[in-house]
Amino acid sequence: MKERGDTLREVKFFDAVLGQASGGTIATAMHHINNKTGVKSRLGFDPLLKTTTGQKFAGKFMTDTGLKLKYDNDGKCWTGVFVMGTVNASCVRRSNAILNYSDSLIYRESHKHPNFFAAANALMQLMLLGGIIAVPPLKWLCFKMGVLPKPGSGPSEKQMDKGFLQISGIGYGTNEANKMESVFYFPTDAGYRDTARMLSESGLRLFDKESLFYLVFHRIDACSGKQQNVGQNWGYIYSSSVFWRRNC
Repeated sequence: MKERGDTLREVKFFDAVLGQASGGTIATAMHHINNKTGVKSRLGFDPLLKTTTGQKFAGKFMTDTGLKLKYDNDGKCWTGVFVMGTVNASCVRRSNAILNYSDSLIYRESHKHPNFFAAANALMQLMLLGGIIAVPPLKWLCFKMGVLPKPGSGPSEKQMDKGFLQISGIGYGTNEANKMESVFYFPTDAGYRDTARMLSESGLRLFDKESLFYLVFHRIDACSGKQQNVGQNWGYIYSSSVFWRRNC
């Protein structure tokens, strides 16, 4: 956008995802819901808006994380709330304060659905889960019957193999003629397997500060010896390999 002499005004992300939550994730959500605490920042403002100079970011940052079911003409799909939308919006709020993508940015993120019924079904499931978490007897019953996974349990290797995440993005400049699109694809479970991969990559990247290369992981199937690229397709330069072993 800057190469076009324009400034980013608004971004939209549409997330198509297949994955399952682990027992630890459910337990963490329950803990936060049942143990809400109000912590006031000593800065006097939202710490996510703190700039590199220690001052409050003077620009505007607005969010829309798909709390309402609606059809999006730009994404050409039905959209609803994405469970990580609020968290991701906070990350962008912070990075915008540091890197200043825009002095006035609108961030929108939603779950992409093929039709209205799929969107409505996903919303009802989320509301049902919220009700279960909020009512102790229901929560106990669902854990007892195995409806909800217990801490320490999670998606199987086979379930993670079927998982994926595709993030379709659209960016708009202050000039309405400037519009850019992107697709970020994770070919396997993004919530756990690929999150672990990216955390490892980030740690290695911080350790090797002089390197100009990004890192991508390859998986070596210990049974067949075949090598598979499991990194997301985003123009990476292959400079390192890390091996994953699994039980045969």
